[in-house]
Amino acid sequence: MSKPAAVTVKKTVSKDEDVAKAMASLAKTHILVGIASGSKGDARTDGGPKNHELGFIHEYGSPSRNIPARPFLIPGVRNASAKAVKKMQGAIKAGLHGDRIAMDALLEQAGMIAVSGAKKEISSGNFEPLKPSTLRNRHRSRMTKGKRGNELKGEDVRPLINTGALRDSIDYIVVKGKGK
Repeated sequence: MSKPAAVTVKKTVSKDEDVAKAMASLAKTHILVGIASGSKGDARTDGGPKNHELGFIHEYGSPSRNIPARPFLIPGVRNASAKAVKKMQGAIKAGLHGDRIAMDALLEQAGMIAVSGAKKEISSGNFEPLKPSTLRNRHRSRMTKGKRGNELKGEDVRPLINTGALRDSIDYIVVKGKGK
């Protein structure tokens, strides 16, 4: 007895359908920038609050703890938005040409640009200076015996940068939408 013949039916997808799917997916895609709760960069070794909590406190301030707002994420992303938008425009063009690989790569680049903007804001933003009590005890969160040279002199002490863990925890994710 012979085996029955196997028949495979393949649907041919036109370039227009590919482009329409890519555009529908892109329209529902988001680039999220911040500090994800529970992410690898969120944990701290000093026993203090997690980085996503610190990021929120510094971005908006905490009147109950007498901590002023030192926004870095929103202004940093905003300052980098022109460059990120160019990458997103490139992603749209790639999608219109049916090039999903280039589209995805350009979205990733836009995310990296936004993260760099937030990190740059931490390093160069004009923030309210740290209080003397914070400067006196800052080394404890680094778990070091004493202050750094610049802390002893009171020079070039940047708010938001002590161990670098908060800055290093800023990341992005591209959340892709589903096409038709």
